[in-house]
Amino acid sequence: MKNTIRTVFILAFFLTTQLSAQVLINELKVNAPGNDDPYEFIEIRGTPNATLNNIYVCIIEGDSSNPGVLDRVFRINNKTLGSSGIMLFATSLGYQDIADDCLFQDTLVFGIPSGIIENGSNTFAIFFSPVPFVVGTDYDTTNDGTLELPPGAIMMDAVGWTNGNPSAIVYGGAILSQVSGTPDAAVRFYNNTTPFSSAAWYCGDLIGTASSLQFDSLEVSSNFPAGQGLLTPGSHNQPGFSSVLNHPQKSLLKVFPNPVSHQIFFSLPENEKADAGFLRIFNSQGVLVKSLMLNTLRSISVGIDINELSDGYYFLEFANQKHVYRSGFLKNTY
Repeated sequence: MKNTIRTVFILAFFLTTQLSAQVLINELKVNAPGNDDPYEFIEIRGTPNATLNNIYVCIIEGDSSNPGVLDRVFRINNKTLGSSGIMLFATSLGYQDIADDCLFQDTLVFGIPSGIIENGSNTFAIFFSPVPFVVGTDYDTTNDGTLELPPGAIMMDAVGWTNGNPSAIVYGGAILSQVSGTPDAAVRFYNNTTPFSSAAWYCGDLIGTASSLQFDSLEVSSNFPAGQGLLTPGSHNQPGFSSVLNHPQKSLLKVFPNPVSHQIFFSLPENEKADAGFLRIFNSQGVLVKSLMLNTLRSISVGIDINELSDGYYFLEFANQKHVYRSGFLKNTY
């Protein structure tokens, strides 16, 4: 009896130390317009600067002919998340501007001409496991929707969708759907860190070329954020903006400090100053939370009081007669 208690205690201690950081699926691009490779990706999010061990990012087959089979697996062992807390599983060929500290590269599995993710019914899941997951293994031999995991394995988060087949299976609580069709991509709302929750996600079809990050507003989930959401590989999710065409202008709006506790400052290039402008602040779900008219903008920087805002990620937008400028910031009361 004492040996049994000691074994349970050691296992509990081991799991507690290994699972000190929450890790979530954060963003998915599964079916790019055109050729999937090298533009599909899986993005996870965890505690910034945390070192991850025995974490497995898995793609599990859900089609009725072969449910529960592990299609792809990526083991994260002794790898430290960057300051953003984001890790992106993608080939660097498609997204050149991804920070080095958040890119997980594995040339043995990425760069496959047809892409790494099957465009059918799949579950994307994160597990902690002291025992390795093995590609090709059937973890649902009875096809009953319950995974038969390795000893000590714990599912930390999962999300998925079906191709419309009523017999297909999604393993986990977050099952996504949209008005019509099957999702090409899905995005977690920044402020919703609840695992296994469908309400934490929005999804839809993508439009444009293979590198597109923009959704088709006619084929999206019913909870699609105000304006339009965007894919943001390697960065925190930023729903609420209408087009990736604004990204070059976004860099022109400088916000500081970032993170900020009480007052955010912003500035524009000297040749872009205007006599008047309209400022708006949106939360991470695209909801307008603050707006004001600025009659002059001739100083080097302008300070805006944000004490009334709760902690979280926000987007500041300034519009003058010429352009609309946008940038994101994190409100964090120390």
